[in-house]
Amino acid sequence: MNSVLPVHVSHRRIFIVFTRYPAPGAVKTRLVPVLGAQGAADVHAAMTRHAVRTAANAMAVHEFSLEVHFDGGDRNGMRTFFGDEIPYIPQSGNDLGDRMRTAIGAVLHDGAEAAVLIGTDCPGITGALIGQAYAALEESDCVLGPASDGGYYLIGMKRDIPEVFSSVPWGTGEVRARTLDVLRRMGLKVVLLDELPDVDRPEDLHVWEEMERALALPMISVVVPVLNEGAAVGVTIRKALAGRNVEVIVVDGGSTDDTEAHVRRTGIRTVPSGPGRALQMNVGAAASHGEVLLFLHADTLLPARYDDMVRAAMEDGEAVAGAFGLSFDTGGRALDMIAFGANLRSRLLGLPYGDQAFFVKRDAFRRVGGFREVPIMEDVMFMGSVKKLGGVVILPQHVTTSARRYRELGPVRTWMFNQLAMAGYSLGMPLEGLARLYRGREPSIRAWVKVIADAWNERRST
Repeated sequence: MNSVLPVHVSHRRIFIVFTRYPAPGAVKTRLVPVLGAQGAADVHAAMTRHAVRTAANAMAVHEFSLEVHFDGGDRNGMRTFFGDEIPYIPQSGNDLGDRMRTAIGAVLHDGAEAAVLIGTDCPGITGALIGQAYAALEESDCVLGPASDGGYYLIGMKRDIPEVFSSVPWGTGEVRARTLDVLRRMGLKVVLLDELPDVDRPEDLHVWEEMERALALPMISVVVPVLNEGAAVGVTIRKALAGRNVEVIVVDGGSTDDTEAHVRRTGIRTVPSGPGRALQMNVGAAASHGEVLLFLHADTLLPARYDDMVRAAMEDGEAVAGAFGLSFDTGGRALDMIAFGANLRSRLLGLPYGDQAFFVKRDAFRRVGGFREVPIMEDVMFMGSVKKLGGVVILPQHVTTSARRYRELGPVRTWMFNQLAMAGYSLGMPLEGLARLYRGREPSIRAWVKVIADAWNERRST
């Protein structure tokens, strides 16, 4: 098998996939009673292939070099199974701990600034999780990815710490606890990533089967334009990453606060862009790979299992786009009424706004030419164009968006500004002037009314 993977690139950060040659009877032996020797070997090969591809796809984003360290077989055999573009290095050492210590120590002594190593038993490892590991090492001595069996699926460090591999009862449920005890007794700072289930026993096979089903699903690309969003965007990204077979693309329009640091901690790297939400969303779409594009505001949280909802909506042959219902993160009669009105409008007219996390099939996005790069109303223009291609589905489930802009001037005043902006757009007001008026949050509604009246009179006269 010759897979299409990125070639090895020299970086100061090294990523090691630890695995074994998939010889029947020598791998996944606890699965042999239910799968047979060849079946167990096939599962091991498939899981290794998945781990290698996941790492290879993350190489360019997180700027590391990939190595596969193997036990059993030879390099030619590994190339046959897993592709010939990656360096294959035989493992060296007496037990698992000795082999990991040797591998990590070798790359760190060769000048690597950080080394991260994973096994292939946890198929839930993602590119974002790999990014989180390297981000954690910027602020800690060691990072561990806990496995559900009491071990760990990932370990990373910036300097050689051979003590963490000594006197550990490998193959038992005490591996992680013993490792953490060593690190803490040494006074070293360690970061724990999310716990993941591993696949070792027959009762674990459903984990791999679910991953295979997820990988067969149409990919959803979540595009998040940001500009000085700080801590808010971190929660937004993590909610989006909870979906299956999704990618999250954060497009930064020139933030000057700590947005980049918060994004990096989620394991995502930002894509740079010029300012302007329309431009940022177009840049994100161009960098995406999914069959469905979902555009998400940085202060809007997706509901649980949003990915299933989006795919189900897009299975409708007549639908080309859709959106969620709207709710706010704080209550109150005024905000509840505003959300009710927005949901009624979007359902009756099929015209959701951007804060409803609208989604669209890639082909439809391409056919309408993406977003018009205008200073305001880009979402209204876009959905108006998309509607001409097919149906727009409004889901009954709601996103939760921040009410911060409503709190600034009050819900009623902000709602009035929104309606006046829509009126100005409908009357053909120049978008540059409309954007200045809207974003400046002109406190005088009388001034807004005068501008709208002038636009109305001008339209009547022509």
